[in-house]
Amino acid sequence: MKVRTYRQPGLRGWIRLLIQGLLGFCLVMGLMWHQGGAVQGQEPDPVMAISWQETAVPYRGERGDRTFYCPAAGQLGPLWGSDLYADDSSICTAAVHAGLITVMDGGAIAIRLLPGTINYPSSSQNDVSSATKPASLGSFTFTTLHDPIAGVVKVDGDAVPIQVAAWDTPAVAYGRRQGEAIALYCPPNGAIAAVWGDETYRDASSICSAAVHAEQITVTGGGTVAIQVLPGQSSYAASTAAGVSSMAYGEAQGSFEFVRY
Repeated sequence: MKVRTYRQPGLRGWIRLLIQGLLGFCLVMGLMWHQGGAVQGQEPDPVMAISWQETAVPYRGERGDRTFYCPAAGQLGPLWGSDLYADDSSICTAAVHAGLITVMDGGAIAIRLLPGTINYPSSSQNDVSSATKPASLGSFTFTTLHDPIAGVVKVDGDAVPIQVAAWDTPAVAYGRRQGEAIALYCPPNGAIAAVWGDETYRDASSICSAAVHAEQITVTGGGTVAIQVLPGQSSYAASTAAGVSSMAYGEAQGSFEFVRY
């Protein structure tokens, strides 16, 4: 009977095993990242509502992906590059140029932060023209968007996707969706903006600020609200509630009210 002996690996063997283990770990982590945008069990990066003038300069020197929400009814900003954009470009404008969203509807997008380069060529596409830039200290491009919507709520039995709103987003941006229910997520630690009306609000009012006035959410906590876009009224009353003072107004073209979900 032949007896097999097991020989302990030497130093080189231990190093080889360690390297193989590290490579295997990195491979698994990489697959998990590409499949879900994050390691399972971790919360995904939050969707940040930004203005149409926001650039990637605040993230210069960082690496990784960031997810943003561009409000509807935007206004194009400065843009340099094509596919790869200088980081002082308007993020939302670049998203329109790349064909990911429209100025009218806005939407959620994800960028990947990259180092600067020495040339950003100009191009025209999707009715947006970018300019040439010789160099920049930072760049960004667009990547796969995971979880572009914050979820859904049921309004009168219908599933309504929750969009992420900036605190100064007015309901006038949704004027063409009169009669529809719209669900919005107001991020925490907001800043109160102008509000006109009481219970029924002028469509130029900040939706998130009106939600605080209507005691639907708080400035500190933020939260999800649902509104219905309505026709305009002949007048809007002023009132103070939940620490927010709304203003009176005459006739307006559109209104909105908060609805249960």
